[in-house]
Amino acid sequence: MYDGNLEGIVERHKDLCFWAALALMLAGTGCGHGQFETARTLKRGQKALTAGITGVVNENTRARGPIPTSFPSEFKMRFGIHDRMDMSLGLFLLTGVQWHAKVNLMPPECPLAIAVQMGISGAVLPFQFDETVPWVLRAPINLLASVDIAKWFTPHIGAGYQFWWFFKMQRSPNAQLEPGYEWVERKGYGDGVVRLLGGLAFHTSERRTLMLEYAALIPVVNDLGDNFKFVLNHHFGIALQHIF
Repeated sequence: MYDGNLEGIVERHKDLCFWAALALMLAGTGCGHGQFETARTLKRGQKALTAGITGVVNENTRARGPIPTSFPSEFKMRFGIHDRMDMSLGLFLLTGVQWHAKVNLMPPECPLAIAVQMGISGAVLPFQFDETVPWVLRAPINLLASVDIAKWFTPHIGAGYQFWWFFKMQRSPNAQLEPGYEWVERKGYGDGVVRLLGGLAFHTSERRTLMLEYAALIPVVNDLGDNFKFVLNHHFGIALQHIF
């Protein structure tokens, strides 16, 4: 029944649409490659739920065409620890978890935010099971910058380096050794990937933000002994953020 509070009804419908969008995004494959946050940290005590989806383009997707895993979903929860520091927990490669901590080097009232972000992620690799169970660790470090141009608009950029370690990965059944050769042993330093990104944050209200993002993941180090090799990846993403 209409109670005369039109503003309240509109607000409830906005919430319903937002959570429906989150549910649809979570129906995909959790990945955890997207940034989907600016350099600005949450205020102490605030929480932010972010959900989105990313389209991945690389030489493999161009050769075989897009498949469901070419459109992984992104999901994480951020917590304001201090006015210049927040932390987040999110999905990583469907079966794992990622943790990040971010510190804003600028005063909270400054429109320009410059932040350092570090984290650790781990997952069992889905769809790779056979005689062994492969798993992966990732440790990224990022430098982020954003500026509040208007109350409703914040562009942001970032650059970072990701350390990746793959364990128990199986060689391709078609891989064969020439006589007199041996498989390369793991070196231990893992794979290294440089990530460059840019994004636009549109603040549709004090609590909600629509985020558009592009990121390039550029492989620079390859440990041949871990039986995995990165290729150049382009990520195009969209996400919704809701602050509590």
